[in-house]
Amino acid sequence: MADRTFVAGDARRAAAVAEIAAVGKRPSAIVRLSRSDRELLARWSRKRTLAARVVLRSRILLMLGAGRSVAAVAAALEVAPATVRLWRHRFLEHGPQGLLKEASGRGRKPALNPATREAVRAGADDGFPSVRTRARELGVSASTVSRWRRRRE
Repeated sequence: MADRTFVAGDARRAAAVAEIAAVGKRPSAIVRLSRSDRELLARWSRKRTLAARVVLRSRILLMLGAGRSVAAVAAALEVAPATVRLWRHRFLEHGPQGLLKEASGRGRKPALNPATREAVRAGADDGFPSVRTRARELGVSASTVSRWRRRRE
C-alpha cells in the first residue's frame, strides 16, 4: 500500500513536470511581438545613431520575443535579470514607445529648491549692488547667483 501511494505521487509529480516542460515558461514571462513591433525593434537594434540604451532595450525584447528566457537574455547581453524584467514589463505596459522614455526621478536633482531658484531668477533684474551680497541674502554661492544672472542676459 505504501508503494502504491509513492508511485501515485511520482505519477502526479511526473505529470506536473511534463506540463511545465510543455509550456516552457510562465505565461507572465511570454512576450508576443506583432510583426510591426518586431520590425520596429529590429530596426532600432541595428541603428547606430540611436541611443545605446534604446538599442539594448530593443535587443532585450527581440530575444524575449524569440522565446528565450529572462536568464538567457540577461546572460547573452550581460545585464542583470532585473533589467530584462523591467523592460519586458515596460514594453507590455506601453509598447515600443515605452522603451524610449526614462522613468521620472532619474537624472541629476536640482541643487536649489524651487523657492530659492525663483528668488535668484527674480533678483537677476533687481540691480543688487553685488553678486556676493545677493548670494548672502539667499544663502547660496556667489557663482550660483552669477550663473543665473548670465542666463537672464
